[in-house]
Amino acid sequence: MKLFNSNKAQEEMVGFAILVVVVAVVGLIFLAISLRSSSSNEISSLLVQQFSESFITSTSECNLGTWPSLASFATVFDSCYNNPSSKCDSGKSSCSYLNESIPQIINSVWKIAPESAFNGATYKVIFKDRVSGDEKEYLSKSWGNRTGDSMGGESIIPDSRKRGNIIFRVIICLNK
Repeated sequence: MKLFNSNKAQEEMVGFAILVVVVAVVGLIFLAISLRSSSSNEISSLLVQQFSESFITSTSECNLGTWPSLASFATVFDSCYNNPSSKCDSGKSSCSYLNESIPQIINSVWKIAPESAFNGATYKVIFKDRVSGDEKEYLSKSWGNRTGDSMGGESIIPDSRKRGNIIFRVIICLNK
């Protein structure tokens, strides 16, 4: 009779071990799925971050009368904030130039349209005071359908007068 009870206990222990292994495997599968979906959101945000970083370092079509003749977008942002009356050689103010060119570039890169994967966008250019931490938005524009999920990124440009930083923030809205 004792031999029979010993085998039954061993069978129960083996069954319990199999149950633990099955639950662990199912848990790992759910963990892998959740990590995979969250990493795609991070990659998408990283794409917007990389876009904003490359945007500010790229050359604009605005000549502010400095060398080199065509200024980077970071220089035009700085000029717009520190000297709003500054003009490109085309006669447009640096702020007007930015308000016209930024949406065009965002639309060409992200293909913002109702039938696209991206159906809306917003950009903001903000000055953040180094001492007080106060933020002043001086350029912004939103267009398209901005409901639902979005992804964003920003770049920081040191102010030429060393009073703070200029922040270029881009938000791209996803079509569901």
